[in-house]
Amino acid sequence: MKRFETFLAKDLLLDFDLFKLPWFSIQMNNKRAKQIRETYQPLLDQIIIWIFNDFVIPFLRCNFYITERHGELNKIFYYRKPLWRLVSKLAIKFFEDRNLVSVSAEEQESLNQNCEYPVSKLRILPKKDSFRPIMTFFRKPNRTQNIKAGKKKTMNQLLSDSHIVLRTLKNKLGEVLGFSVFDNFQIFRKYQEFCKSWDAIGRPKLYFVTMDIKKCYDSIETKKLLKFLRQTSLLVSSF
Repeated sequence: MKRFETFLAKDLLLDFDLFKLPWFSIQMNNKRAKQIRETYQPLLDQIIIWIFNDFVIPFLRCNFYITERHGELNKIFYYRKPLWRLVSKLAIKFFEDRNLVSVSAEEQESLNQNCEYPVSKLRILPKKDSFRPIMTFFRKPNRTQNIKAGKKKTMNQLLSDSHIVLRTLKNKLGEVLGFSVFDNFQIFRKYQEFCKSWDAIGRPKLYFVTMDIKKCYDSIETKKLLKFLRQTSLLVSSF
């Protein structure tokens, strides 16, 4: 399972046989065994859930930072807290040298008072020889208000203009350079079109190549990117 996947306790205990416990291996007829199972199985379920919720999970959180790693997203890694503090310091230094800017406490307070941008949590994803910063934005930031409606904006509302700009740029560049997809619907549509053309020519043997650009996100110079977005003729002036 991945880091944020969950499952129900009853699914975990679905095939659990009470009578296979070494200290509960009692010989009895099937009718009595069924009565005991119906009476004590739910109680045992609650005991197991209580042990995990009140002992196992708090112990793990107290002693380990638990996360995934880049390229190994189907595995969970347990870092001892002192080691993770060292990893965090190295990662912050790594980010400051490349693509993030550190601000003082005074600057942070000023940003909180004057800026309408949402606050995010920085999550560090270890890679083989570097780190990847992942920003987890709060869906409803405390200081961002929708003046007309008097309600807090969601993250999707705050990013709606950015989505329009990116989709427009994607469509213009896509005719010449090709482009990645934005959602599962686009993936299905492109796959469906490909299957039709493949069927039309008799389904010949296929070959495919994949490419991963090493350090793509880490190597982007954000100042140059913003300068390009301001000056490019590919975007309409209203953007």
